[in-house]
Amino acid sequence: DNSGSDNSGGDNSGGDNSGSDNSGGDNSGGDNSGGDDSGSETPSPSITGDFNGDGVVDSSDYALFVAVFGTSEGDANFDARMDLDGNGVINIADFLIFVNHFGSTS
Repeated sequence: DNSGSDNSGGDNSGGDNSGSDNSGGDNSGGDNSGGDDSGSETPSPSITGDFNGDGVVDSSDYALFVAVFGTSEGDANFDARMDLDGNGVINIADFLIFVNHFGSTS
């Protein structure tokens, strides 16, 4: 069950990989970091709470989190990456999960 998860880092063969040569198909194993495959979203965090993908859960991630706190699925600025418990709402339960990982590094 992948509900609530962001799979933007997976197989990009059907996405917009402008700037890269996709002739011939599947780029699921390649490095697509040079293209913009997901609009304004950043990749899924490698560690819980590392929303900006810099390898550390810190105040930069906190700023991203508080910007969407209180949103739910269907809201324009809802970001499923920050719905850490996957219930469709970014609330105190997600904040408590985030706090438990604050300071973590990859």
